[in-house]
Amino acid sequence: MFLSPHLNTYLKLLTAPSIQIKELIEEELSINPLLEAEENKLIDLRSEIDLTDWITLSLSYLSEGEEEQEETPLEEDEELTDEELDKILSDLSINELFGEFSDSEENIDPFENMKKRENLRDYLYDQCERINIDDEDREIAKLIIDNIDDKGFLTTPLEEISEKERIDLEKIERIRKKLMKELEPDGVGARNFEEFLSYQIENKLSSDPSLQNFITKCAEILTSSNSVKKLKEVGLDMNELKENLGKLRRLRPFPFYGFHLEDIEYPNADIIVNKTDKGYTILLNNEGVPRLRVNRYYLKLLNEPNLDLETKKFLKEKKRRAELFIKSLDLRNKTIYKVAEVIVETQKEFFEKGVEYIKPMRLKDVADRIGIDESTVSRAISNKSISTEFGVFPLRFFFHSAIDTEKGEKISSIYLKKRIKELIDNEDKKNPLSDIQILEILRKEGIKIARRTVSKYREELGIPSSMTRKRLNLLGVKS
Repeated sequence: MFLSPHLNTYLKLLTAPSIQIKELIEEELSINPLLEAEENKLIDLRSEIDLTDWITLSLSYLSEGEEEQEETPLEEDEELTDEELDKILSDLSINELFGEFSDSEENIDPFENMKKRENLRDYLYDQCERINIDDEDREIAKLIIDNIDDKGFLTTPLEEISEKERIDLEKIERIRKKLMKELEPDGVGARNFEEFLSYQIENKLSSDPSLQNFITKCAEILTSSNSVKKLKEVGLDMNELKENLGKLRRLRPFPFYGFHLEDIEYPNADIIVNKTDKGYTILLNNEGVPRLRVNRYYLKLLNEPNLDLETKKFLKEKKRRAELFIKSLDLRNKTIYKVAEVIVETQKEFFEKGVEYIKPMRLKDVADRIGIDESTVSRAISNKSISTEFGVFPLRFFFHSAIDTEKGEKISSIYLKKRIKELIDNEDKKNPLSDIQILEILRKEGIKIARRTVSKYREELGIPSSMTRKRLNLLGVKS
């Protein structure tokens, strides 16, 4: 579908976070002499918005340092015999062993630290614009990112990309390996688990000779078998095996694992919410972003009667472009402000009491309240963060599905995940709670869900099944 220049400019500005807006403005200033800047810091749009003008304008534009975790030691009277270890290892799979259930720094508790990126692919695009490669290579890098799956693996064969896009295979491979090293999270773009494991060994484990030796001995089993018991076949004694099983769990099973839960520092939040005696104020953080206006000198020159036609045509075109950019930037700010306003109103309890009180909310709810398209709301929250007294959150964090309670109330899925994690954190480690037992507890609390929902949320939290937690506990490995 064809997009008008008006809409193209607006959507580009709307999607960009505050940190990129300054760059887009500087780019426009460099090519348009009729656009000029005056310094501006934080803008409080509450007193500036005329809702009628805003809706009219909208309609006109929208016509279309790693710390190791301590391992829980076995009690003196719980030392495993060879037979007991054999039984545990026979039942434990490689998938259960690996970092899918890692308790390392790369699996930070999502409810203790909610500063996260909501859209990892957008985050990769953002980084792609900043790495040191030429424009042609950058386009190839974006093609690679487009073919990365939800785990961070490049699942599309390089040969297929090469043939479809008519790009040299070696060039694609060179850029892919560069992305693995330079993008965050590192290793993104690996073709499969085996390559990603090799990448981590090479880049993260070289400082641990014992573990490196263990990996070297067991590499074939780790990448070709799903039985932990086979690790004993390489001739390791019990102590060495138990020690390295714990260390091995520090590895990630896929590049995106745990990344959305990490404490990613935002240089500046896009929106700042402050509590006052009268409620909440909403500020758009435009620190370092200049206020724009049409250059007065050239406006005066444009009205000169003796100005030649070619110069007049040039100035008129640049004047129109400058006015369009200023209006698009203004509309971008007002759209984001209105979205933030609805979020604050809807999530008032969250802003007063914290994460436990977050409510279910959909993009459609916000779109209907404001009177704009749902896709516009999606763009408005993309790559944006909001600063609250409880920390900095991506705007997309506030959009969650609803869970019904017996009282007819609705709770957020994020609250339910938090409750499941609390129950597992406080369980008897020798007799872990099964999903059915967790379901029964939740139902007694008035929460109506299916067992598969408990399993789904537990897995999304990176927590293994009760059987696996019990086996790992017997091995002295944290789950």
